[in-house]
Amino acid sequence: MGVDRELRRRRRNSPPFIQLFAYMLASPAWLASSLAARCALVELTRLYNGRNNGQLALSARGLAERLGTSKDTAARALNELESRGFIETVKAGSFRPRLRRATEYRLTTHRCDVTLQPPSRAFMKWRPSYQSPPKTHPEAKSHPEDSPVRN
Repeated sequence: MGVDRELRRRRRNSPPFIQLFAYMLASPAWLASSLAARCALVELTRLYNGRNNGQLALSARGLAERLGTSKDTAARALNELESRGFIETVKAGSFRPRLRRATEYRLTTHRCDVTLQPPSRAFMKWRPSYQSPPKTHPEAKSHPEDSPVRN
């Protein structure tokens, strides 16, 4: 019983921290994410206290203030995190004159404290979609064998 009490005291006295798992940082979804999306995930993870997953309320405007970016960049970052499977929307927000409510998210790396769903880790299943090869500039020089034959 003394060891258990000591552990609780240590947890209480330790400074708050966030945990980014190595398997998450090595996933294709993380490696393909933009810097804004990565920073947005850190900010969302900062809101998690161990008991509120599924109630992480953060608006695009609030995220923009935290990141020092525009509202549109913050909204794109949240959409990117959701499409890659790092977060899921639990309750959609609204921006009406009398009812302003931020969207509530859950981190897929942890159990949802609202619905008690186990961690889905959907980002581990994400794969990049096929992208067409980059287009070259019209004035770019090409190899002679690539050009059409002229008579």
